[in-house]
Amino acid sequence: MARTYSVVANTTPTAGYAYVADLLRHPEWSLDDMQIAPETPGPVAVGQLYKAEGKLMGRPNPSTVEVTAMEEPRRFAFKATDSNSQWLHEFTFTPSDGGTRIDRRVTVLSAPALFPVVFTLLHPFVIGPGNLRSMGMLKQRLEAG
Repeated sequence: MARTYSVVANTTPTAGYAYVADLLRHPEWSLDDMQIAPETPGPVAVGQLYKAEGKLMGRPNPSTVEVTAMEEPRRFAFKATDSNSQWLHEFTFTPSDGGTRIDRRVTVLSAPALFPVVFTLLHPFVIGPGNLRSMGMLKQRLEAG
């Protein structure tokens, strides 16, 4: 199961990629009071691990984030694993209308058995709108410089 959320921002693919690939900046455009820190110091690299925590239905939700792809300036991806599920987040950056189209494809890699039912019910009202708001915040941050 996967969904894609998109925005077009007045920025370059290189600038969009650099901002998204800086995982420490994700809390700036996250809706869930996210905190993130690398497990070991150093630049972002494939295989690097981060400890993250956000809110899921108002409760702390710790996870491990692993960078899985870095193809500057076209694609950046990471896998997020919490106690119940694992998700792949893939960002692509494509020139579009004088700016950059940013597509965020979110794929569930593993989840509880009832997840597909819950996701189908909540996506139109909570999950989808939340992801679109987050992408809107990303666009605002990129355009603000």
